[in-house]
Amino acid sequence: MVAALLLAASAYSFSQSSLQPALPALRADLGTTAVGSNAVFSAFFVSGAISTVIFGRLGDLAGQRRMLLLALAAFCGGSVLCATASGIVVLIAGRTVMGAAAAIFPLAFSIVGQELPSRQVPGALALLSGVLGLGVACGLMAGGVLADSVGWRWIADSRRSRA
Repeated sequence: MVAALLLAASAYSFSQSSLQPALPALRADLGTTAVGSNAVFSAFFVSGAISTVIFGRLGDLAGQRRMLLLALAAFCGGSVLCATASGIVVLIAGRTVMGAAAAIFPLAFSIVGQELPSRQVPGALALLSGVLGLGVACGLMAGGVLADSVGWRWIADSRRSRA
């Protein structure tokens, strides 16, 4: 169970930063400005800030696992939108949907606290927290390499890119 939570958390944390090195290529391909490409990131993080509260509360009412699966479905659906975006508006919409998956972290923390024996909780929480930082750092590094070698669409389709 912890391995599955770590995989989900790493995919989301990787996606937070992996697209940033590809901004010049993204701007050229979609014919947008710096304002348009900045909206790609703003939408992602604003969506995440809002959805975390909503998914967390719904997790209390309907179950954390169910909400975690919904967050992962949003992440995958948004990833498909991003990978197939023909314009900046569709890319922003996809990143907004992907951003809703920010709820993965609090839901994973809650699941760990409820499902694991109390002596294993601190270690599992430390691993989840570490994955957040590591995924962001790896996303920046790998994003540059991937943007140069296979293009920004491969990065945007986070179903294929993992930390």
